[in-house]
Amino acid sequence: MLGPDLRLALVASDAHTAQRLRLRLAPGTNWVSHLLQDAVLACLSSADVMAQLAQARDDYARRRGLLTAALDAQGIAVASPTDGLNLWIPLQQDTPPIVLALAQHGWLVRGSEAFVLQSPRPGLRITVSSLDEAGAQAFAQALKRVLGHD
Repeated sequence: MLGPDLRLALVASDAHTAQRLRLRLAPGTNWVSHLLQDAVLACLSSADVMAQLAQARDDYARRRGLLTAALDAQGIAVASPTDGLNLWIPLQQDTPPIVLALAQHGWLVRGSEAFVLQSPRPGLRITVSSLDEAGAQAFAQALKRVLGHD
């Protein structure tokens, strides 16, 4: 039930903004069921669920560490600090050709275009949720080849 996309949002605002927000979140496309909210509260209040979340956090940290070490061995820097399911690799060049080249090598990554709001900052977002040590090594080597660091 609780996957990596569990999100919690809090809003602090003046009364006028709060009222406008309530109207916008009224039943419709952005409406969140009180039943779902109660279910999330029950899960977040559960010691078993909290233990599972802690285990997932530790597993993702281990996987990020594997990929960070593999990239470092190839001379590729990772932005820090890191947390969650993803690593960010800053780049000096446009990302679409790199994303395409990695896809041709069997690796699906996201370029920074989808995540940058204002000034362009080229980079790659790498999801580590299912990456093991062999995969981390293989990805780092593929990225080094694609970047022309050979």
